[in-house]
Amino acid sequence: MTSCNIELVTGSHNNLQFSELLPLLQGYRQPSMAIVYQDGEPGKLCTRCGEWRPVARYPRRSISLDGYDSICRECRNVASQAWRAKNKERVQELNREYYEANRDERLEYHRTYRNANKEYFAEQMRKFRQNNPEYHARVMREWSQRHPDKVRERDRARRARKLGNGGTFTHQEWEAIKQRYNYICLRCGRREPDIKLTVDHIMPLIKGGRHSAENIQPLCKSCNSAKHDDAIDYRPDHV
Repeated sequence: MTSCNIELVTGSHNNLQFSELLPLLQGYRQPSMAIVYQDGEPGKLCTRCGEWRPVARYPRRSISLDGYDSICRECRNVASQAWRAKNKERVQELNREYYEANRDERLEYHRTYRNANKEYFAEQMRKFRQNNPEYHARVMREWSQRHPDKVRERDRARRARKLGNGGTFTHQEWEAIKQRYNYICLRCGRREPDIKLTVDHIMPLIKGGRHSAENIQPLCKSCNSAKHDDAIDYRPDHV
């Protein structure tokens, strides 16, 4: 092909259509350097799949004569996914290396993202606690054993909220509530003595709930932990 033809293919004559240029490209040894206009839109033939795609679907490549990569993004993505599937251990190693080299930056990114999406993460955590009550209870128990000072601080804050929110709740009232619901955990349905029932504030103290009988329901320890600080009423006679 002459130099005139190369200029033609690389975009000197924008009025030519794809169908007119296809015969020229089939004989061109390096179609990856050719900008081909289709319906007035510039594009290229991918050297991997052979499809014409707009130039926006090609990565920029400064050393290329036309300024674009010879392989479209779709083919690059397919190749990348295949390589990652075939080299999972290497991918994990590279991810660890990158994370260690950029630890502060990644931690800051995750903090910013979680702060910007608090409701989403709170909902995901609530679902996880509900679906995995025993695991959540075990994790919280282990955390409490490792951080006794924080546990005492949390308990002090809880007692302060009880006083500040008002209400009273006696041992006799607690026994009456358990008897009313036949000593059953209202969340999982298990019964004492197979489990030990604990006091759960339907409207959590941290959200302004009162420490009084009308705001109390019996839940086992794992279900109480799974409920966390959600306002959920499991009482069948209060639906």
